[in-house]
Amino acid sequence: MILFFPFLVACQAEKPTSESEAFCALEEAPLRRLTQTQYQAAVVDLLSVDVPASITPQTTKGNYFRTWAVSNPLSPTTIESFMQAAEYVVQQTDITVQSACDSNDPPCMQAWIKTIAAKAYRRSLYEEEQIQLELFFNAGIPTMEATELSLLLILQHPAFLYYDGLPTSRTPTLANSDQIATRLSFFLRNAPPDEELRILAAENQLQDQETIVAQARRLAQSTEAYNTLQAFHYDWLNLYHLDGIFKNDSLYPDFGSHSIDAMVEETNLLVTETLWSGSPYFETLLLTQRSWQHPDVAATYGGEIPVPNTWSVTELPEDRLGVLTRSAFLSAHASAATSSPVRRGAFVLQELLCEELSPPPEVDMEIPPPSGELPTIRERLSFHSADPSCSGCHNRIDPVGYAFEHFGAMGEWRDTWEGGQAVDASGTLDGSDFHDATELISFLATSPRAQRCYAKKWMEYALGRPLSSSERCTLEPIQERFVQSGGNIQQLLIDISTSDAFLFLPMESP
Repeated sequence: MILFFPFLVACQAEKPTSESEAFCALEEAPLRRLTQTQYQAAVVDLLSVDVPASITPQTTKGNYFRTWAVSNPLSPTTIESFMQAAEYVVQQTDITVQSACDSNDPPCMQAWIKTIAAKAYRRSLYEEEQIQLELFFNAGIPTMEATELSLLLILQHPAFLYYDGLPTSRTPTLANSDQIATRLSFFLRNAPPDEELRILAAENQLQDQETIVAQARRLAQSTEAYNTLQAFHYDWLNLYHLDGIFKNDSLYPDFGSHSIDAMVEETNLLVTETLWSGSPYFETLLLTQRSWQHPDVAATYGGEIPVPNTWSVTELPEDRLGVLTRSAFLSAHASAATSSPVRRGAFVLQELLCEELSPPPEVDMEIPPPSGELPTIRERLSFHSADPSCSGCHNRIDPVGYAFEHFGAMGEWRDTWEGGQAVDASGTLDGSDFHDATELISFLATSPRAQRCYAKKWMEYALGRPLSSSERCTLEPIQERFVQSGGNIQQLLIDISTSDAFLFLPMESP
């Protein structure tokens, strides 16, 4: 069995000099492995084989975007997955049909293998790669075996499994057409370049700004961008918390994996329908009352239950604004039996306002249980935050998280807490008071600060790494255009994918 070992390499970019002062400082630009979804899409595009998720190289779902290099590490388990997946693909590929070659026609098979390799590597083959692909055919083994071994080589080659090339210059250098096609497609389609991009790359036309802008707009406005929209918002909303989550059986007897699937699909439909309904704005994402409903989640919102196994569009009440009041987000940021103002408040501060929160080391994180003296979560958190080591974070987080107290552990509406006391969902943010989630979300939806944070999150998703404070000059123009556009998300994706940070290669360190 042939096995190739791709190596994760981090590159430190050079600080700008007087000769390149128009370019901002670039931090680490890691060589990125395809995400699990991108890998599966690449195999389908290459050989029309659907690889089961259970044997594909895994992507870690957690606090980081799945596009980040840190979410796609190299490990012994990953290497084994590369091998198993490659074996599976070769076994499932009808080589004679795919190649249109006779099984005993070495020249035909060899030509087909080189075509497949170029498509897999998303560029023309180097001379040494062509020689490498000829070795099996010159080794005196049967043609079909040589072809299968060549496919195994291709499917485990670093050029297939990784993208975003290493730095090659100490001056700012525009990525070549093949690299730009790859970056555009994996960002905006979550899949390898389509035929139109491949043709433009082969003709070296992706060195022209107008052509790049036109392609970015085409992809950002296509239905194929749904894949990216759904992946980004799943990660941004931290819906990975739903993996393996459970709810209190006595309170939520109907909760199960079917509920989680429906919650996630509802959010996916909300995101894509909202952004492709003629109003692709940040404000719409946070304020829309329009929702897709399924029997497995509709009971959470009250009202009429849809026909079994169907989705239907409905308008929710005015206290159900946007993605932050849907069951997926509220369930993911809750406990098994009740709400969690700390988790929900921390999300708003970290993901919508880009604040850094880090609890002091060795601090007791346990919140007192309900009691006669501390019957509600507000009173228990107030008691907990009386500890000076806890007050710094909780005095900032809790008043924001209280806004969502009308929503229980599955996002169901409630007027009273568990002990029967009337819910108090009032709080404060930056000196402004609000009475409930509707007022807080309405404020966030039009907040330039929230819009700038959202743009930063998209930039980090696109580049596959966090941005540092030294890269403000890279980020700020994109943030300002996003604010000036009224929060147009389609335009944001185009602006990011046509920015210097996206299109230029990192510089070599001196």
